[in-house]
Amino acid sequence: MMTAMTYRFRVTNPDDAGFLQEYLLPGGASFETFRLLLERQLGLDPSQLVSFNVPGPHWESGLEITMMDLAVEDPEYPMVSMQEFHLQDLMAEAGAKLLFTYDLLSNRALFVELVEVIEGDVAPAGGQCTLSQGSLPAASEDPYRVAQRDIDGLLGDLGTEFRD
Repeated sequence: MMTAMTYRFRVTNPDDAGFLQEYLLPGGASFETFRLLLERQLGLDPSQLVSFNVPGPHWESGLEITMMDLAVEDPEYPMVSMQEFHLQDLMAEAGAKLLFTYDLLSNRALFVELVEVIEGDVAPAGGQCTLSQGSLPAASEDPYRVAQRDIDGLLGDLGTEFRD
């Protein structure tokens, strides 16, 4: 019989050295469970698309773990669904890394590292945050709205030039 394992993850923000969070999750938890925990803890909008990525040794892109099965079979861009994969399926030992992209429009992501594998089942089923320092910056604006506001401003300025 396989022993239950608990994973301790450290989450950092590459843009903010003061941001640090740690999480405990059962090894059998899905990536979907981890996503939901991160969204709750970070105050992210659960309706927005996010993804995990299993990077290479220098944080370059690797296997993408998406919120839904995109049915894309491209060996250059491998993808799997968060519901289908469990932490223990891809995270074998301490030091394993993930990128959690929480703002796809601005390509903002958090670094996630498995820092400890604990023998036994010491985390609640949905996981828990055990350390929280700092917060994420405000979400980026929709680029379409920013562009539209800029265009409206320019058109307004042009209109006043011709009226004078």
